[in-house]
This record gives sequence, C-alpha cells and structure tokens, in this order.
Amino acid sequence: MSLQWTHKAAADLDAIYDHYVVLIGPEKALRAIQDIVEQVSPLANLEQSSSGGPSEVPGVRELPVERWPYQAAFRVKGRSVQILRIDRVDNSG
Repeated sequence: MSLQWTHKAAADLDAIYDHYVVLIGPEKALRAIQDIVEQVSPLANLEQSSSGGPSEVPGVRELPVERWPYQAAFRVKGRSVQILRIDRVDNSG
C-alpha cells in the first residue's frame, strides 16, 4: 500500500512546526515533525492500516501520536492510505 498525505495534512504539519519552533526552537520542532511522520508512516503496511480507532466520520480512523498531543485521521482507499489531517487532541480531561 502507498501512503498519501493530503494538502490539509501537510499544512497541519507546517502549522505544528510553526507552533513548536517558537516554543522549543527549530531543531526540536523539526524533530517533532519527524517523530509524527515516523509514527504515521507504518500505516502504509496492510496490517497497520487497521490500526487506530474509528472516528465520528464514517470510513475514517484515528491514530494517536505518542509523545505529542496529536492524532492522525486517515482512511484506506483502494491500495493507498490517505492521511487526511493531523489534529490536536485535548487530553485535559
């Protein structure tokens, strides 16, 4: 399977970088983006594409990102996994 990032998901990564670059500097902000991408990339494997939990949107699943307050919204379409968004998750309770 192939992994496809939508324009919105790519824009989400840019916004996450912009948020963290001010807080933790460019090197650590880039590492945050790399960490998110590394955690999402295994979804390209058939076994991993059923990971995560269902979302409120039919046909869309959500994969929590460890160590960061985000989740990846994705769907399997044919022989590809589309990363739709990288959304911030409020874990405050």
